[in-house]
Formats: sequence, C-alpha cells, structure tokens
Amino acid sequence: MFTEFHYPEFLPHQKLDEYLARGWFRMGQMIFTCRFLCFEGKLYTAVWTRLDLEGYTFRKSLRKIFNRNNKRFRVVIRRAVFDKEKNDLYLIHRQRFGGHVSSNLRKSLFGDADYNIYDTWESCVYDGDQLIAASFFDLGNNSIASIMGLFHPDYAKYSLGFYTMLLEIDFGKKSGAKYYYPGYVVPYYLKFDYKLRIGDTDYYDPDQKKWLPYSKIDFDKLSSSLLIHQLKKAQQYFREKNIRTDIFLYPLYERVLFGHEYKNFLRSPLFISCYHQQFEGALLIVEYDIFKQVYRLIYAGIIEHNHAAFKNAMRNGHDEKTSFFDFLSKEKIFIESDNLEEISEKINRLILGR
Repeated sequence: MFTEFHYPEFLPHQKLDEYLARGWFRMGQMIFTCRFLCFEGKLYTAVWTRLDLEGYTFRKSLRKIFNRNNKRFRVVIRRAVFDKEKNDLYLIHRQRFGGHVSSNLRKSLFGDADYNIYDTWESCVYDGDQLIAASFFDLGNNSIASIMGLFHPDYAKYSLGFYTMLLEIDFGKKSGAKYYYPGYVVPYYLKFDYKLRIGDTDYYDPDQKKWLPYSKIDFDKLSSSLLIHQLKKAQQYFREKNIRTDIFLYPLYERVLFGHEYKNFLRSPLFISCYHQQFEGALLIVEYDIFKQVYRLIYAGIIEHNHAAFKNAMRNGHDEKTSFFDFLSKEKIFIESDNLEEISEKINRLILGR
C-alpha cells in the first residue's frame, strides 16, 4: 500500500517514537504514512526526514537567526494551550494557502475529535504582548515531531516560521531528545525544502526500511520517478505499435467511495488509458506495480458519484485534461507481465480483434 492510516485511541510516548522511526506522521488525531503526493497536476514522492540531535549544533547562519530573534522577542515554550490568541493567528496565517484549509486551529490539529492523544507542546514568540508566531510539536520518549508553525506576515523578515523550528530543536537538545522529525520534503517541489536548512538530515527509505543520509539520495529511484519512467516507456512502446494512449494522474488512488467499500479500487496514482473514452462507463488501463515490477492490463469500471464539493476539492490545482477524478474499480485483470510486447498484443486482441 502506498498510503496507510491508523486511528489509535491512545498513543504512549514510546509508540510515537516507533511510528516516527518507520516514517509515519501525525495528521489530526490519526497517524499516517504515504509514498506519493499530488501537487498542481503532477506526481511527487514524499520523503520523510529526521535530524539526529546527538552532537548536533547550529551552524553559523542558523545561530545568527536564533540569537538575533532571541534578543528581539520573548519566547514561551510550554504544553500547548489552544486559545483565542493562537486561533486568531492561525486565521491570519492560513490566508497564505489555497485549497482546503481547516476553519480553525483546533480542527487543524485535532480533526473532528474533542481530545488529543498526543503530548503536544508549543513554542510562542511575542513582540511585547503580541503573539507573532507559534509552533506545535509532539513529544515521544526520545523524539520530537514538528507539527505546525504559524507566523504573522508583518514579521516575515524575521524568518519566524523557521525560527520556531530552531526553538523546537533547541528544546529537544536540552530535554535529551535523540531525534527531531520535521515531516516530509518533496524533491522537485521546493515548497518544503526549508526543512533541509536545519542541518545534515536523514531520510527514510521505505524499501530498505532504514534511515540514510539525505545527501546520498538517488532521485532517479524515487517511487514517483520510477513510476513515471515506466509508464512513459510503455506509452512510447504502444505508440510505436499504433496503440492510442493517454497518461492520467489519479488523485483518488488512496480513497474509497462511501457505500462502495467492497469494490477493488484502483490504487495507482498514475495510469495509462488505452483508447480513452471509447468504452461506456469503463476504461482499459495499464498500471505499473513498482513493487513487483510488472505491468497490468485492467478493465476498470467508472463509479460515478454526485459529491460535487468533493470533486471540486480534488480538482484544485489539477489539469482536467491530464487528471482523472472519478473513482475506478478493477473489474478484470487481463494480464500481468514485465513484457510490453505481451501487453500490447493483448490490447490489440481486445480492441482490434487481432
């Protein structure tokens, strides 16, 4: 599975350490892991990161930010208190983001729950009596997970979002934490690269199930890179065989349609559609399995639904010409093979009767 969710009712510190060490992270009151992300009509790989705090010190540029802001502002670090002051800052901060954003701070951190299974702390930065930045982080026995940072845009020149990360790291060092987990970065999507500024981070390799230096990562072997390469390779082969194809991003790959849970939903975030729109209520698709390293030719049924708000949310930032927004279920697998000639021959027999 590319994406997994767990919904624990109780999460001891040690258990959080174990989850974080396997490349999992908190979202609301659940905890999840994923390989793929879809942004602006493109497929990316989520790369989970951590910083080893043993022997770690701020390099000169980070120490400069840390010391400058420590002298300029007042800092309070304590167990999280969710009050109007922080919610007001959240409402200001969230205007920076498009798409679906939670309506208030508690909903963003807790989802629909009215409780918190995590040991959540906060760092608060004040200019006099005005709250200008805050961050929230969870504690394990030997780890800190950075969850969210907020800052007032009028103070953007002080790098307060990054500064609160430094406050978390400093707190972790002083409290004896071994690891700091800032969440995922997304190669080729620069929005999250600020997390790499903190120092020599490691990344989690889900196939080897171990942490490795981020400086050694092979971007060509990222899950998204492998999947895109194999599908483009197949598309080129099919083109030479005069088989008409289109490649579609499928943002629904990790979701299930309520009332249809029994169906075998397509779980590939990217697929090839052969002779697109030629079949009533169905697609003939080719997916690539990055684990088994094989292609599958599949007859996929289209499950239409009337959840307009859901569809609009999924469409946000995606090109409708290259993304597919209806649920697909695997009705029949015709062939599974690493041989594209076998796949193309089967397509021709199905479509052209030859």
